[in-house]
Amino acid sequence: NKLKMSKKSKENPTVKSFSLNGHSRPVRMVRYNMDGDMFFTCSDDKLIMAWDNETAEKVGVYEGEGACRSLAVSKNTEYVIGSYRLEGVNIFEATTGDVLLHLDITDGYKAEYVEFSYGDHELLVLNVKGEKSRIDIYDFSKLLKCNTKPLRTISFDEEITQATYGYLNEKLYLSTNKGKMYIADPQTGEIDVEAKVHPGFTIFSFTFSKDFSLLAS
Repeated sequence: NKLKMSKKSKENPTVKSFSLNGHSRPVRMVRYNMDGDMFFTCSDDKLIMAWDNETAEKVGVYEGEGACRSLAVSKNTEYVIGSYRLEGVNIFEATTGDVLLHLDITDGYKAEYVEFSYGDHELLVLNVKGEKSRIDIYDFSKLLKCNTKPLRTISFDEEITQATYGYLNEKLYLSTNKGKMYIADPQTGEIDVEAKVHPGFTIFSFTFSKDFSLLAS
């Protein structure tokens, strides 16, 4: 079935548009919290910003040490995670902005992407070095207690641009800088499905519909 674009936004006079001003350099990611009452943006200007979804008012700022490439928000909006390409990963307390933990990335890798598993039990950190990628998966509760040893590490001999858990964490979905997408085992990294969805072009991001029935890249 072909998707039909909705025209409701043109007909509904209650739809508001906002121009948000806060970052001074390119914005790398926009992510909503689970309740949908807030959204967060991160930028090359070192900042993560929290915004009220109804008023578009800026309600919080989290400052790192370098360009912030991606962010993740825990399900109860207790923690905000930022990945910084050269500096590593910061775990912020959402209400205070305090850095609870800084996670260094080793062996010349750069922290490109962070994501919580469904339920927030695990934190996934995608690190890239040239045409190599490494996914470190941590027990998040142990991370908060400063235990920084990964539960497991999965390596790939190509550049992965995003790694995201699928429905109930049963699969791991991966995109690459060559236009491929993979579905992999989250325990071993073994590839179950490979698809050339944007051949020859970098996939910058992808996302699921709320019920995981659709994926957009």
